[in-house]
Amino acid sequence: FNEGEAVFDEDALTWLSQRVEGRIGMLLQHCQEISQKVPKSQRPLTRVIVLKRLRDQFAEWRREAELVYILDKVETEVRAGRQQVEFDEELPPNALLYRLLTRVTGKKYVYAVAPLYLQALLTTEA
Repeated sequence: FNEGEAVFDEDALTWLSQRVEGRIGMLLQHCQEISQKVPKSQRPLTRVIVLKRLRDQFAEWRREAELVYILDKVETEVRAGRQQVEFDEELPPNALLYRLLTRVTGKKYVYAVAPLYLQALLTTEA
């Protein structure tokens, strides 16, 4: 698809694939978005570059006023070592659902943070 050029190094691709919870569509979507936002001169993309891009995505979401409260709460919980976030009510439809957050079955107003973003939020590499 890329004229035989490696877009991701093996470590980065393995890391990504292990954190999409078996959702191949999400893997492909992330690969496409990350590779489009990073200059071709940085290929093959390493895990450090992928983590930086995920942190950049988090910062881009933060520019949307309606998402700031959710993102602040997610960041607080992740930095406290938790992988789930509880809200006072169900979240309205937004860009973070099924991407950053997924409802936890059987727990009212509790959402799991996508493993892909957990490490990105805790890492300060690059």
